[in-house]
Amino acid sequence: MYSFQKHYSEILSTYYTRIYGGLSENLAKARRRLSSCGLESVEPAGSRYAADLGAGSGFFSIPLAELGYSVLAMDLDEALLDELATNAGSLSIEIVKDDILNIAAHSHQPLDLILCMTDTLAHLESEQQLMDLLSMVYENLSDDGQFLVSFRDQSNELKGTDRFIPFYSDRDLIATTFVDFSDSHVEVTDILYTTQDDTDQHNRWNMYASSYRKLRMRTGTVLALLQSAGFRKVTEQSERGMTFLQCKK
Repeated sequence: MYSFQKHYSEILSTYYTRIYGGLSENLAKARRRLSSCGLESVEPAGSRYAADLGAGSGFFSIPLAELGYSVLAMDLDEALLDELATNAGSLSIEIVKDDILNIAAHSHQPLDLILCMTDTLAHLESEQQLMDLLSMVYENLSDDGQFLVSFRDQSNELKGTDRFIPFYSDRDLIATTFVDFSDSHVEVTDILYTTQDDTDQHNRWNMYASSYRKLRMRTGTVLALLQSAGFRKVTEQSERGMTFLQCKK
């Protein structure tokens, strides 16, 4: 079991879509990102194939299917996949609960597009697993296929109080993240406070805290691994600490 699985199932998946800004906002962001990469509507619909690795509740799977792709959506979190199924409606999305390292077992034809967005790459346990995934992605793409990937660049270590990151807040939910760095990994602790009206008409807050390890991602390292896997970089963008790469064979 990966470090993140227990963390997600016990604390994060229930609030994931909400603390990341809600479904509508993230669908809009994903549509803009796909458009900026030159991805347009597929004609005829369903004639091109895409995989969304670490699909979660569907931030990218849904816009891809709206463009006309037949989408394979993979994730390990059952609650998020249930949310995706509800969000997807009748769109052409095959939902698979499995490790993204098993992509070859579920891609029944060469894929025209593979995505691994948000910070999914960092959920792998080692640089070797990262290299294995990139090689499998390359092998499962069609000859003119593309790979879109994003991750939070952790080249610069946060120290002191900078390690406490206010993540989200509304009237009855507060989410704060604490990070602790080693050379190869980042220890992430999410602290969530939730409240509901008590019988005495005062709010009672409950705290939930859980930790997991992520790979410490560095853009230069990822680019070198992509090149080793056979990819060539097409575009590189940075936005609010996130690196976005568009690659081709």
